[in-house]
Parts: sequence; C-alpha cells; structure tokens
Amino acid sequence: MCLDIDPEIKTLKNRVVWKVFDKETGKIASLYRGAVYPKGKLVERSTGPTTITLYEDKVVGTRGLHFFRSKALALAEARTWHNTYIAKFAVNPADFMFANSTEVMYERATRIGNFIKVGYGD
Repeated sequence: MCLDIDPEIKTLKNRVVWKVFDKETGKIASLYRGAVYPKGKLVERSTGPTTITLYEDKVVGTRGLHFFRSKALALAEARTWHNTYIAKFAVNPADFMFANSTEVMYERATRIGNFIKVGYGD
C-alpha cells in the first residue's frame, strides 16, 4: 500500500495516531499488510526506499508505517470492512515521514491502546 504524499505537509506534531486491523486467521493484524503490532513494543518500518515516482512525477510513500491521523478517520475506514478493530499508537514527531489529509507515515510507532472492535456499517 502506498501513501499519496501531500508535498505541502513537511512536519506534524502528532503524538497519537490510529491504525485499522482485522481478524482473518486468528490473530488481529493490520488490515492491508497483515502485520502484527504487539502492545507496548516499538515497531520499525521495513528497510528500503521510502518513496517511488509514478506517472507525471507523482511521488508516493512506501515502506513506512501507515496510520490514520485521527480516531474518527480510522473508525470511518474500519466501518467499511467486516471483522475490524482500531488501535491507538504513540509516535515521535521526529519519526514523521509523509502525510496527506487523512493518513500519515512514520518510521517507528508503539501500540499503546487495546484493540477496539468496530461494527460494520455502524
């Protein structure tokens, strides 16, 4: 999954962000990548290029940890899927990579909240 980068957003001061999860095979894992984020453990992005250039010089973010900028945005996304959860993460502004109006990428993050079950279409 790539993040459409808003080049106007150079920094963010967020300390809390939200992620959407689902439960397909017994474990609760991130919705799009299937990664597990243990509570209280610092997770780092995978190594490799952080951006790729698509058509007409459109640059997108890759290989970062993807989050929603607010709980409301994460809930809105989670409600479009079955068997979903959201969770709160702590981030350091120094680990900021890229953002757009709804999503943000960080180098590192720690899940600090329990999983919150979200009902489909609620």
